Amino acid sequence: MKAITHRLATIEDYEFLLEVKKQAEGEALFGWDDDVQRRIHQFAVRRAPYRR
Repeated sequence: MKAITHRLATIEDYEFLLEVKKQAEGEALFGWDDDVQRRIHQFAVRRAPYRR
């Protein structure tokens, strides 16, 4: 069995993480407006300790 590890996200992970958010939250909470969600996600990325 492979051990699970973690690392800081990189900017290359951006689209993947946005898709995970969309699949997890999407329509279930309040609908999905791609432009609004991208702005929210971009704000979070700027504040997070990502590796650049």
